[in-house]
Amino acid sequence: MWEQAFEKEALSVLSDVLETSLLPRRGTFNAGSAAGQQVDLIVESNEHLFMVEFKRSANIRSLEAAVEHLKRAHPYFSPKPALPVIAVPFMGEVGKQFCRSASVSWIDLAGNAHLRGPGLHIRIEGRRNPHRKPGRPENVFAPKSARVTRRLLLEPTRVFRQRELARETGLGEGFVSRIVRQLEANGFLSREGGALRVRNPGLLLDAWREAYAFNRHHIIRGHIPARSPQVVLSLLSDSLRERSISHAATGLASAWLHARFAGFRVVTVFVQELPSLDSLHFRQEERGANVWLIMPEDTGVFDGAVDIDGIRCASAVQTYLDLLAMPERSQEAAEELRRRQLPWSLHA
Repeated sequence: MWEQAFEKEALSVLSDVLETSLLPRRGTFNAGSAAGQQVDLIVESNEHLFMVEFKRSANIRSLEAAVEHLKRAHPYFSPKPALPVIAVPFMGEVGKQFCRSASVSWIDLAGNAHLRGPGLHIRIEGRRNPHRKPGRPENVFAPKSARVTRRLLLEPTRVFRQRELARETGLGEGFVSRIVRQLEANGFLSREGGALRVRNPGLLLDAWREAYAFNRHHIIRGHIPARSPQVVLSLLSDSLRERSISHAATGLASAWLHARFAGFRVVTVFVQELPSLDSLHFRQEERGANVWLIMPEDTGVFDGAVDIDGIRCASAVQTYLDLLAMPERSQEAAEELRRRQLPWSLHA
């Protein structure tokens, strides 16, 4: 029943996408029987043959299986070019990256699509997931759970034992086991004997980026008087060290230290506990703020922190995630930081 309903909806979406995008060259779009064709649906237009494989999920395991299926498929004789297409309920950023690297087209039931072949290039994005279920699904990238992913990506080529992950993240072995099983089921981890390895660190980072919610941290914005942001950063760092408060700069200030990319106006710092604001000469205000003191939802953000020029900085991985939610030139800084400090994460 699910397959029949999905086939009907996927055919409708694909036909709508093609008819809308190919005007005025539209023609008829016919669904052919997929029996014996090793794919779920054959859709034929005036100029192309679309071989469609359905998947319930856009996780990496499902997409890999679809790609293998489509590679083995041999369409009936047709002079028209055959395009392999994966259809899913909703395609996230990680799935898009995977399909791009695998040179496979895709559509989802929201009406988003990326179809590419001889004489054809259709790209539709930005439509929201109409099938999102209410409530919060179990999330391997929730703040506490994400300690596992963070530890994996801090050493992306390392082979881990599950017990090592539990010890190094400070999490219980049973909890880590559940997170590992989910990451493995989603195609992010592989097992080598009794050990674990990240299969594609870049896709894992992208999946975490997609789920990461910076606004779940508690942020106190304010102003510290000083002649430059660099002086503010230095004064704040020294004050927090003197008080033995665990801290780590993130955002543009951290990117500047990690990669020497551009400058910064706002100093953003994770603090494990809130110091006396008066002792920092910190005046709390939203407008004109040059300091964000961030109380993290989980202390895992401090894992991998390093000292650079006497300033404690969040890891390049954590800094990259945080940059994507910040103002000024944060998006450019994130891309440059990834290129320089996280080259293992770049997709071919």
